[in-house]
Amino acid sequence: EFITFGANIKINRLLINFSYQDSMYIERQASEEDLLILESSLSDYISLYGSNQLGEIYLTDYFNLKMNELHKPVRYNLSLAILDSRSTGFNLVFNYEKNEYEKASILNSYERYGIGIEYFTPSNLPLRFGIGYKTSPFKPYISSVSSFSLGSGFKAYNLIIDYAFDYRHTKFYFPDFFPVEDENRPDLDVINETELNFIMTLTYNF
Repeated sequence: EFITFGANIKINRLLINFSYQDSMYIERQASEEDLLILESSLSDYISLYGSNQLGEIYLTDYFNLKMNELHKPVRYNLSLAILDSRSTGFNLVFNYEKNEYEKASILNSYERYGIGIEYFTPSNLPLRFGIGYKTSPFKPYISSVSSFSLGSGFKAYNLIIDYAFDYRHTKFYFPDFFPVEDENRPDLDVINETELNFIMTLTYNF
């Protein structure tokens, strides 16, 4: 269990929202056999990357996250929105979120920033655009994530259809996937990952 609370304040077109969530620890229900398997796997992997100190640290941190209890960080959120109730102009939303881990945690505290705008054309068609940026909780192995979204929607009788495209890019570092015995490689491989998602929602008003 954890404490959470929030509030909204509306002043004409301006809507202010803030919320707070307390931290929480979740114990893993792993058996001794599962832990022994994980520890054995860690030893096997480290033996492959024995000449790569960065790889050894990376894998040790990764397996510690797998074996230790889960930690949900403290979360602070603040949003500001300029709203158009008549849907004839535009809506503008700013969002800031901070997730704070304890200093002893393997994971780093991280932040999330977002801005979105919804513009209504003269034919009342909404055009939506958003930009997001999230710092990494697993520095320096996983980079911060940038995202871009574009979408729209329309209404047909009582049916509302909204759709959007979301693009994001992440760069992360990982020990060599194919290590060679006795090879000295004191660095990590760089892997670039991109995602393009299509999202659609259907809402029917009775």
